[in-house]
Amino acid sequence: MDGGDDQTSKRRPSYDVTECVICADSYKDPRQLPCLHTFCLTCLQSWGRDTPPADTLTCPVCRRQFQFSDAGGLAALPKDRFVAKMLMFRRLTSQVASRVQCNQCCEWTLIVLSS
Repeated sequence: MDGGDDQTSKRRPSYDVTECVICADSYKDPRQLPCLHTFCLTCLQSWGRDTPPADTLTCPVCRRQFQFSDAGGLAALPKDRFVAKMLMFRRLTSQVASRVQCNQCCEWTLIVLSS
């Protein structure tokens, strides 16, 4: 076995699939661009405000340009359902608390599951 792979993986920055790279917070209304990058709808709207013309937008990550319709604007972009489900899972697991009885001492203990 080569130990170089372990050292390389330790140096990589962590990436949270539930975090928007624009606001660095958990996604709020995650929308997917045609290049498959995902951002909060409000972040995209703020990003698009500074980018003329009004019907084109450049992806903040890969810099690909795409056009969107004036009818729905950026709100017409598809929701990223995978990210939405990951956010729901994260909320559920961070809020779950359970009381369990210890088999050894018969005391009750509060166990909190968090991400």
